[in-house]
Parts: sequence; C-alpha cells; structure tokens
Amino acid sequence: MAYRRTLSVEFEGGKVARDLRRAGIKIEVGMGTITRTITSRSVASAHARGRSLGGVHAHVVAQGAIFVQGGNSIRLDARKSPAIMGAVFGGGRRPTTQQFPLWRGSGRDAGYMVYPDLREQEGEIDRLVVELIDRAL
Repeated sequence: MAYRRTLSVEFEGGKVARDLRRAGIKIEVGMGTITRTITSRSVASAHARGRSLGGVHAHVVAQGAIFVQGGNSIRLDARKSPAIMGAVFGGGRRPTTQQFPLWRGSGRDAGYMVYPDLREQEGEIDRLVVELIDRAL
C-alpha cells in the first residue's frame, strides 16, 4: 500500500467547496494589498528615520538605497550605496566598520532603519490579517 504525501478533504455539496475556494482567493488578494501597504509605509518611515539620524543613515537614504521593489519587497541596494548594510544593521567591531553605529545584533532589537518600523506595525499587521480572514470567511 502506497502512502500519499498530501491530504485531501472532500465535502458533500458544491457550495462549501465553492465558498472555501472564494475565501482563499479573497485572502490571497487581501494579503497582497496588506503587504504592499506595509512595505510602502516602512520604506517611507525608514527614509524619515534615516534623515533624522543623520550621518551615514541620511547618506544612504539620499542615494535611494532603500526602496520598494515589485510592490511587496523592501530592497536594500548595496550597488547604490555600499554603506546600506552598516547603516541599517550597524557595525563598529572591525576597523572597516568603525564609521557605523554599534551592531545591534540579529534579535528583537536589531536594526536602525526598516526593522524598527516593522516592529512598531506588528499589532496593526496582526489586526489587518485577522480582519481579512474574518471578512473572507
């Protein structure tokens, strides 16, 4: 006897399956809208935060190294500004990274631009996703 790797659920009556299929489509479209909204807000906030921090942060923002790509991805472009990673995450341990603020690690408090704003929006993101699922079902 061969085992299948997928799980199939069958419903009697086409209405339940049709409703679930429609709900899935609504959720997929809604998640795209939420993602585009959050990424554009985060990039705008990263630009404002970078300008307010000054120094290397303002420099990489002025060069346009943080931008929305494809509507739902935030791009940190090291080709436009090689200092982008140090401005976003910090540095300071090596002689080649002394011009950046201290490294904040990779945990909950990481980052100087982009990530702090995403953490501030967590509650809003959770609320939007739950609301989307409730409306879709």
